[in-house]
Amino acid sequence: MRDLIKKILREEVGVPRGIVDSAQRLYNDIISRLKRKTITGNSNFILTFKNVNGKYSFSDFQDFESIKVEFEFKEYSETDMHKGILILGMGHNGQSRLDDGFELINLDTDNINLSIDLAIPETINEIDNKIIIKTLEDNKQMIVSSLSHELKHAYDGFKKPSEGLKQRSQYNVYSGTRFGIEEIDEFVYFLYFITVIENLVRPSEIYSLMQQGEISQKDFLNFISSNRTYSTLKKINEFSVDKLIESLKQKPEEVDNLLSNVEDYEMPDSIDEKINDLLKVIYLELQKKTLQRAHSMLTNNFFEALFGLSDEKMKFLNSFESEILKFKNNPLKYFEFQEKKFKFVSEKMMKRLSKLYSLAKPNPIKLVNKDPMTFEMRMLESKPRNIKS
Repeated sequence: MRDLIKKILREEVGVPRGIVDSAQRLYNDIISRLKRKTITGNSNFILTFKNVNGKYSFSDFQDFESIKVEFEFKEYSETDMHKGILILGMGHNGQSRLDDGFELINLDTDNINLSIDLAIPETINEIDNKIIIKTLEDNKQMIVSSLSHELKHAYDGFKKPSEGLKQRSQYNVYSGTRFGIEEIDEFVYFLYFITVIENLVRPSEIYSLMQQGEISQKDFLNFISSNRTYSTLKKINEFSVDKLIESLKQKPEEVDNLLSNVEDYEMPDSIDEKINDLLKVIYLELQKKTLQRAHSMLTNNFFEALFGLSDEKMKFLNSFESEILKFKNNPLKYFEFQEKKFKFVSEKMMKRLSKLYSLAKPNPIKLVNKDPMTFEMRMLESKPRNIKS
């Protein structure tokens, strides 16, 4: 009965049964394999882990054949803030095809493809397995949590093998677009952070940290309050267009620099006009990139690349364009709309993550042992006595 209750609770908050254990086993096997691997140069390489006897299976995600983990390396120049080998990120690399209804159909039915991106200082001409192992071991909690995160992406693809092209094109744009002004880049990052694709994996990621840290119910409030994901959701919940505009007014040079890249643009004198124009540029650029990405996904054969999309696909793309450009005459409304969405989605996610409390370790029960004879004598002494005179 206890296991059944835990299973129901996990499913309720979105944590598939056994996913953290699978991530932990995969992490251990990555370390073990790296110890036996000879690495030459700074070249990318792939480690393949067979899912023999369901070693990495979890919940009802049982029948995949293997997990492939690609290590990718990038060089960088060290600074006072960034030194040594850095973990840039981890990812789930899925493949899909376009069906007749313009849905993306997941093709990764047999394998899970993950990636780990590492930044290597230019001063290190050649890395070896020991350096990589130390980096992974120094960041074990984060790595296992991220593996849980990426395995959940794979699980979501298994549970829902089709995905809307519109949502995927927006997700790709939000995750890869930056403008060079901190406040604007943070806004775009918030757009990415609250997508359905990312929100589905958050509980598994945080539950992994809870398990590794052996978080009990009495520790949960401090844990969740200091968690980076939860803190980001709080920040998203507090986003304000008015604050964004006021902050941009304090950066006139950065605003001018970005606007100066706009073709045939005449710079106004008023900072208010500049910021209105800047918001319009940001809005239109995001939608342009989204449409370009959608067009690329719709182009799935040589003839379409050469002669253009079919009438049916163009009709779909034009409808999508009308949908996402509905604020083109008043871009400020777009940012106000996103502010409302930020508050609604972040509040919903924070409530959902708070339910992880039910999966925390129960608080320990304090037992006090008393000497039975002493205890009995004290109880007798404490009873009122009737003394007859």
